[in-house]
Amino acid sequence: MFNFMELFKLANYAFNPYAIPNLVSAIFLLALGIFVFIKNRRSMANLSFLAIGLSCCIWLFGIALCYLSVNETVAFFWSKFEYLGVSFISPSTYALSVYSYKLKKQKKFVALNYLVGLGFFIFVLKTDYVISGVYKHFWGFYPRFNYAHPFFLLNFFVLMLASFLNFHNAYKEEKLPLLKKRRQYIFVAMMISYIGSVDYLGGYGIAVYPFGYLAVSIFVSFMAYAIVRYRLKDMETIIHRIITYVLLSVAIFLCYVLVFSLTKLILGGAIKIEEILATGFFILVFLSLLTPLKNKIQQWVDRLFYKDKYDYRKTLENFAKKLSLFLDSPNLLPAIISTIAEAMHIEDVVMILFDQTKGAYVIRERNGLNHNQIALKREDLFMQFLQAGGGIIEKELLNIDPKFRQVKQEGLQLLENIGAELIIPLIVQSGLIGILGLGKKLSKEAYRTEDINLLSTIGQEIAVAINNRLLYEDLEKANQKLKEAQAQLVQSAKMAAVGQLGAGVAHELNNPLGGILGYAQFMLEKLKRPEFSPEDFQSCAKYIESIERESTRCKGIVETLLKFSRRPLSIKPEPVDVALAINETLAIIGHQLKLKNVNVVTDLQPALAQVMGITNQLQQVFTNIILNAQQAMPEGGQLKIAAKNIADAHKAEIEFTDSGCGISEENLLHIFEPFFTTKQKDKGTGLGLALSYQIIQDHKGVIEIKSQVGKGTTVKIILPTGRS
Repeated sequence: MFNFMELFKLANYAFNPYAIPNLVSAIFLLALGIFVFIKNRRSMANLSFLAIGLSCCIWLFGIALCYLSVNETVAFFWSKFEYLGVSFISPSTYALSVYSYKLKKQKKFVALNYLVGLGFFIFVLKTDYVISGVYKHFWGFYPRFNYAHPFFLLNFFVLMLASFLNFHNAYKEEKLPLLKKRRQYIFVAMMISYIGSVDYLGGYGIAVYPFGYLAVSIFVSFMAYAIVRYRLKDMETIIHRIITYVLLSVAIFLCYVLVFSLTKLILGGAIKIEEILATGFFILVFLSLLTPLKNKIQQWVDRLFYKDKYDYRKTLENFAKKLSLFLDSPNLLPAIISTIAEAMHIEDVVMILFDQTKGAYVIRERNGLNHNQIALKREDLFMQFLQAGGGIIEKELLNIDPKFRQVKQEGLQLLENIGAELIIPLIVQSGLIGILGLGKKLSKEAYRTEDINLLSTIGQEIAVAINNRLLYEDLEKANQKLKEAQAQLVQSAKMAAVGQLGAGVAHELNNPLGGILGYAQFMLEKLKRPEFSPEDFQSCAKYIESIERESTRCKGIVETLLKFSRRPLSIKPEPVDVALAINETLAIIGHQLKLKNVNVVTDLQPALAQVMGITNQLQQVFTNIILNAQQAMPEGGQLKIAAKNIADAHKAEIEFTDSGCGISEENLLHIFEPFFTTKQKDKGTGLGLALSYQIIQDHKGVIEIKSQVGKGTTVKIILPTGRS
């Protein structure tokens, strides 16, 4: 049985320069995988890339230790250990191709391939059917493949070929230049990765130096370059971090060599290069493993003391989900830009929306000091580019991406005018409704890939919310215009009713005016007599009293008519005395009804509760119903008006019952439709009952009509009272 303590004996290892490239590549690929994963922890594609980096790291680390081994048994262990990485390189590459291009139908094979890889590694570890021993090549020990290894190779190349086809198809189907360029990098990287297959030759006894670490390093680097979305600053960051890490590692290693050598000299011991290299290597490995832990602790501290800064992603995501709740709020648009500015610590955020009245995109809201005004037409080249689905526009990419060649100058000019570093197009099904311009961060940091991904995601929800708000505003404007038109229509119908009342009012005024004229003539005749006796004076005083009484009567008739015809001063509901409103209406129409031989009978409950409404509008409804009843009785008849409280319902019921000709069942179905009338064209517009229905609806009441041909019609109105 293998003694695992042999792995930790320095005597089993010796310096081998061929191991250094593998160790450096292992650290580089692991760092690259972690970097890409950190850029977007929620992305399955980034997680798959981390799996590739980790798998390659384990593979190269195992190979390096195999080279460093001087003990064949130890080398045999490391030759098997490396397959912990090798077994998962092809499944992880396949997973990357599936998740990068959202190939839903192939997702079910990802987990299966990982299970196969795990099973294969266990098979390698537990048996010698795949690796039976080690070769001794000029570069060091190397695994000896057994008869079962070709089955692994077959699985490996099938998965890599499937990944290659996925990447190739994605490259062919992509239309956008920038994305096509990214996929071209991945496609080239896959081609280069196959060169690394030369490593398998050494396992079959062919002494070809295994430089697969170089091909794989190029492959993974190209992948990283493509995944971070062709952003130069991200690549500068990774290069900077790698250089920093290498220099720091060299500095630590040199300090260790100095301290170790001085200690040996002081203690009188011999300095062995193998001891320095071996222990120094394990110290560097320990430091590399310690770095993620340090970063995790640092993140925890940052979140504890700078929570707002590091929770901006969650803040924006939660805000985007709640946007639909602010549809009817006039503060929605200011809330959007202020939330983005505060969450991401941005100097300036500007919202530019299309204005129908101006026919151009103009600044609607702004959070910042820049007050430049713009007016962008839909025909502008840059706006058409955004309309076509150009995605988020970054200032730094306008200068380097050939995709923006035709709109580069217009884009840079717009960004300069609004003081923005990037533009988020707001696109809905109807097209481009506007853009969001984001200025520099207060920290002066550049926008990272995770920022772009987040803004791209919530940008869709923001666009929908803004579009809904704009539609709501248009609806409010249309509703206001409709109310104004309705008010005009109501007033027109009311004046038409006044016109119908004209003859009746003229007769109503004719009697008192005739009396006033007669009394005035009597007085003039008496005043012309040579002798004006006290008896004449007394008779004139009576005439004056009669003139005053009749004038007051005329004044009342005119005031009632004016009150009915004028627009209400207030449209707010107020307590209305239904009995008084009915009596005032009859004061105007009463004489006209008498002339038409219509006998009016009223039955108004003495303790009738007041209803909440607008007196002027309710009188118009009563007038329309009474005039309709009068016209239904051309030869005369009876009109009964009754009003009572509905017990325990907090409502009042008003009924108008005539003995007229009635309404057919067919016409009764259309009685409340606008412009529907059974009268002659010169005697009705068909608006009276339609407007009456709308008015009662606005008063939260109900109006019903029951009628039988030849027997008469009953109109019932139920209105809520002011009692709670």
